[in-house]
Amino acid sequence: MKFVQFLREKYLQLSKFLREVRQEMRKVAWPSKRQTINYTIVVVFAVFFVAALTALTDAAFGVIIRRLLGI
Repeated sequence: MKFVQFLREKYLQLSKFLREVRQEMRKVAWPSKRQTINYTIVVVFAVFFVAALTALTDAAFGVIIRRLLGI
């Protein structure tokens, strides 16, 4: 009997949680399709920029370290 009561309580908690999630999702200000595309483009360019900067920094430090070690 306790197990059935436990399951019922968990079911009620889950259903309450899902109702609250649904209410909060209605409050979300979703971006338009155009905004989403623009943000995606900005993120892609930022990722490429940071990757290039990291690669250049790594190459520069590699040259410096090789010259210091005489390799």
